Amino acid sequence: GPFPGRRTRRQRRAGARTETVRRDSDPGQGVCGWIRRGGATPGLGACADRGSEARPRRAEDTAAAVVSAGPRAEGEARGERGSASFRARLARLPSNSSCAPPIPLTSRRAGGDVRARGGSSRPACGVALGKMLFAVAVTFLLGLNGATGLYAPRGARVLAAARARGRAVRTRQALSMELEELGQNTQAITELTEMLGGGLLDNVATVHDRIVKTIHNVRVNNRGLVSKTPEWSALQAEAERIENTHLKDLIQDAERVDYMAAEGEGIFLDYSRQRATRQTMSLLFQLAERQNLMEKIKAMMSGHIINTTERRPALHTALRAHPTERIPLADGTDAVKEVQKVIQQIQIFADEFRQGKLRGATGKKFKNIICVGIGGSYLGPEFLAEALRTEEEASNFASNFTLRFLSNVDPVDVARCTADLDPQETLVIVISKSFTTAETMLNARTLRQWAVDSMPRKAQSEVVSRHFVACASSTAVERVQGFGIPRSRLFQFWDWVGGRFSVCSSVGILPIALTFGWPVVAKFLEGARSMDQHFRSEPMHKNIPILLGLLGVWNTSFLGYRMRTTLPYAEALLKLPAHIQQVDMESNGKAVTIDGEPIDYEVGEVDFGEPGTNGQHSFFQLLHMGQIVPCDFLGFAESQLPLHVKGERLSSHDELMANFFAQPDALAVGKTPDEVLAEGCDPELVPHRSFAGNRPSLSLLFSRLNAFSMGQILALYEHRTTVQGFLWDLNSFDQWGVELGKELAGTVRTELEHARAGRWAPIGSNKSTTRLMKKYLYGLDRDQPADEPIDDGVSPEDAELAAFNSRHAWAKLLGRDGDAEVSDWQRGRKNRIPEEPRNGAEQPLNAPSATNERRQE
Repeated sequence: GPFPGRRTRRQRRAGARTETVRRDSDPGQGVCGWIRRGGATPGLGACADRGSEARPRRAEDTAAAVVSAGPRAEGEARGERGSASFRARLARLPSNSSCAPPIPLTSRRAGGDVRARGGSSRPACGVALGKMLFAVAVTFLLGLNGATGLYAPRGARVLAAARARGRAVRTRQALSMELEELGQNTQAITELTEMLGGGLLDNVATVHDRIVKTIHNVRVNNRGLVSKTPEWSALQAEAERIENTHLKDLIQDAERVDYMAAEGEGIFLDYSRQRATRQTMSLLFQLAERQNLMEKIKAMMSGHIINTTERRPALHTALRAHPTERIPLADGTDAVKEVQKVIQQIQIFADEFRQGKLRGATGKKFKNIICVGIGGSYLGPEFLAEALRTEEEASNFASNFTLRFLSNVDPVDVARCTADLDPQETLVIVISKSFTTAETMLNARTLRQWAVDSMPRKAQSEVVSRHFVACASSTAVERVQGFGIPRSRLFQFWDWVGGRFSVCSSVGILPIALTFGWPVVAKFLEGARSMDQHFRSEPMHKNIPILLGLLGVWNTSFLGYRMRTTLPYAEALLKLPAHIQQVDMESNGKAVTIDGEPIDYEVGEVDFGEPGTNGQHSFFQLLHMGQIVPCDFLGFAESQLPLHVKGERLSSHDELMANFFAQPDALAVGKTPDEVLAEGCDPELVPHRSFAGNRPSLSLLFSRLNAFSMGQILALYEHRTTVQGFLWDLNSFDQWGVELGKELAGTVRTELEHARAGRWAPIGSNKSTTRLMKKYLYGLDRDQPADEPIDDGVSPEDAELAAFNSRHAWAKLLGRDGDAEVSDWQRGRKNRIPEEPRNGAEQPLNAPSATNERRQE
């Protein structure tokens, strides 16, 4: 141990940052002082103060003892587990401890720099970070310290004050007050704390996340269902009042019309055709305040763990944050720095790709890009690419490149995607966070075979390493390399980015940068960033995403409208409704709150849409006379392609926008029977030509559809979805319903595999599924007993027919016709350079094994 009057090595390194701890001058001397300075310990039971009030101390005497103890103290704490509840031990804690001085901490959430500083009347304690348990315990307390501040405008006052004083040790009074405040979840936190002290949970990160979840639920949501609150009841009464109004009267109120509008970031929102008044909006703002909406938004954009079921942040806003911003994560890393590393990687790769420095396996320049993904890895990037295709600047940059998307495992989609493309000039981007998504990986293997078979004189490893890149998480590195893609061609995105929110990650910006160039991507990210700043800083009555979210809750939960349609009056946005459909319905299509309580109110609209004016001749009949469906109209002051036909009084864009202005009025006002009769209509037709009106809509007007405004639109609808989820107390960032379907598909896939191999007839999870599978396998006019094997093997005739069909299918993909070409292809495959499989890698398709022969078939 240390000698009297001598400084420890840490103190000598730190210099003036710490005080000299003398053995004979202070209660923090001797064994206890050595414990607190991170040295070995004979056990806390032997640790006693050297003053007049010295007494033996046990592991449960102070929370600081758990922090500063060491391995043997952990053993004593484990021995104490189960002897008494955490609350009972708290009752015995002294309010001030002389043997355990406070350890002022400077840290980020759940980790960071930990150092002793001055400012306490008692001596500062050095912290030996190399002592594993000490570091683990400090990490836990820091995580708890940061976690209890989540979304806590009311609940974290005690802890916030303690943090402001630089204190990390919880006194008995502070802990008691906080546990009392946590109410019904006191027992949950007690159990977690005992599990930590008892050593049952060695992974402190797991403990931290579970406590984050518990406290998050208490602080923000765990006050019962939102539908039981006075604010909700007031809105229900308001909905009854609104039923006695009509939009044709409401839009005549000039003061109301002036109020129900917002403008910001070059966007104008008019929501005066919503079935709402100023009083309605006031009540919605009160609901938002009660739900701590602004605090939740701030917490989301600061990197707090708000996806509690998966224990992750939801930091899609960090993907377009300014490079100078800092968003620390629980593991001590900075989200913005991580994003910027990938952005720089993409910029370098895109420049080399577009300049022709990157070549394929045969030395040809790349001209084609195929993105392989599904869901959020496909819908968002495709919406963006389709909108940019006719934008003047972007189309000029993309004149030499072709971008296509492959999502469906239907072979027809593969054939359409690869039609007229030369594999030797094609780069394939495989997008899957885990690199295990069944549909994506099957399509990736299909395109790998397509590329390898088109270059029979090249080794598979060379073809794949030059023609394939991946967008996946860091946890999928081994699977990416096993596929044959080198680590340098992995463009990372993170677990804290959900697939449907990933357009601004490598998922979206890599294909866009390769096709349209980095300047276009930069403008797109800038537009999304401008909407993020608007969302974070503007007050609710001027905040466009918040207003859209509030109106969505109003229409769904109070007026009972269960559908919503998105109507962009721009053909370039024809893929936008499908993207919004996934973002909204996968996020808020839930049955329970974030606390797991069943919901007793309507949430989650059915979203659909179509560009105007196509939609007017498709489903507008229902909008005008059938079910009431709130509409979002999107219009643009300028066209991407101005066209004015000679002799026409209006340009084509003016004609389009005339419908943009007319349709909301038609939906709102309608036409009465008297008005129809006054037009001279046959009385028998009056009921058929009368429109009730009173159908809500809102209008968004942008200056021009370009990369900047596309970023704004993307961020706007992402934020609308999160606002509605926050108000409804949902977790908008998980999708367990999708996972269930994947699990069941895996079981069916196994049954089909055995059935195709002739082992046994398929057995589904129920009789109906079994019958359908048999009809699919054996034909609609045949049935195979479920309890008998199909046969001892596949008949030679069937095997020959299957091989013939497979060869010709591949010949079509490769753009060849006739048996001669097929034979050439088969010979080329046999003559391909053989290679040995790498450790952890997939076996090459040309390896001589029965498994690979079946895979090739």
